[in-house]
Amino acid sequence: MATLFLHLNSEHRDEAEWLHLDDSIAMGAVRHGPLSLVANDAKGARVIVLLPGADMTLTDAVVPTRNMQRIAAALPYLLEEKFASDVEDLHFSFSKPNADNKINVVAIARDTFDDWLQRLADVGIRPQAIIPDIGAVPYSEGTWSVVDGVDTVLLRMGLNSGLSSDRGCAVDTLRLSLSLMAEEPPAHIVYYRNVDDEVDALDFGDLAPEVDVELLEGHRLNLLAKHYDADTTINMLQGDYSRREQLGKLWRPWRATAVIAAVCLVFFVALKAFDYVDLKKQQTQLTTQVDTVYKRIFPKATGGVSKERVQSLLKKLGNTKTSSDGFLELLDKVADDLKKTNKLEITRIAYSNKALNLALTLGDLQGLDNLKTRLTKDKSLSIEIQSASSRNDKVEARLQITGEQR
Repeated sequence: MATLFLHLNSEHRDEAEWLHLDDSIAMGAVRHGPLSLVANDAKGARVIVLLPGADMTLTDAVVPTRNMQRIAAALPYLLEEKFASDVEDLHFSFSKPNADNKINVVAIARDTFDDWLQRLADVGIRPQAIIPDIGAVPYSEGTWSVVDGVDTVLLRMGLNSGLSSDRGCAVDTLRLSLSLMAEEPPAHIVYYRNVDDEVDALDFGDLAPEVDVELLEGHRLNLLAKHYDADTTINMLQGDYSRREQLGKLWRPWRATAVIAAVCLVFFVALKAFDYVDLKKQQTQLTTQVDTVYKRIFPKATGGVSKERVQSLLKKLGNTKTSSDGFLELLDKVADDLKKTNKLEITRIAYSNKALNLALTLGDLQGLDNLKTRLTKDKSLSIEIQSASSRNDKVEARLQITGEQR
């Protein structure tokens, strides 16, 4: 069966790039254009949609049960301290628990996910799977993978960790992430770029002991398609968005009508059966009378012949782009203070509306207070601790840093 890989774009939501492959083709031509053109290629194919990593958050959690339904019910409350927004407004999809009951989680705003599904439905596309594009980036333990692109760069730092960055911010984002992982830096970085790219290659400097450059002969979507693994990549069509649930939603509005129709059908069949029995009885009586009269007129006749035909007929009714300058300026101001903080690990970086949003873990609350004190010494910065909680001898916090508006 042919497979169509469809990579969506968070900046231009009505446009996409897609790749149509069958079992006999290892690499194909990637097409670009409006979503309306994809439906033709999607006919008869299994559709795998790659959502942009910029629209979601990758994280993990330790759950107290291995029952998938109970995990789905409890997960929003286990993770609510990690998100500034109301968890009821988020859709969580997750992997099966490992031996230590740890699961990988993908969180996305329901409004955003609903918008993507509606755009696909509007052009007649019903995907078999929707995955984060970061989840299809090549992965091996101890290695960070960087997949270059004209506008965006995909960074994968673990089995279920990574981010999507504007190309102009990619190296600085990676540098900050590396500077905060002094305990376990990656052995090396693998940098994938197209051999025909007209833009200059990213310069990683001394980010890692080794940087291996892999030149791609085709489009990067061929690479993502090759490394897509249905067994390990999280399919976001779970819970309320599973295919079974979606079919159920289509069926529910017609359920009452179907029940009424079924009752009417049973009543109609019962009436017809009663009529049939009554007519059969009348026919038997008439046949008896005819036989009686026939024998009276022809007393020497030997019996008679009765033929019946029964016919039954059934009818089936049938976002503008982030500013690279503002992002780098904020990073430059806070990087040293972040690096000086003991046992600090950044789990998520986001930059929007001229604000740097950090999700991080520290050793204790005193370390968080000391970090805020150091950062506030710069009068051009506004520091807000959006949330902080202690768990497993660590403090998880969300920090928003805003610079002076220019």
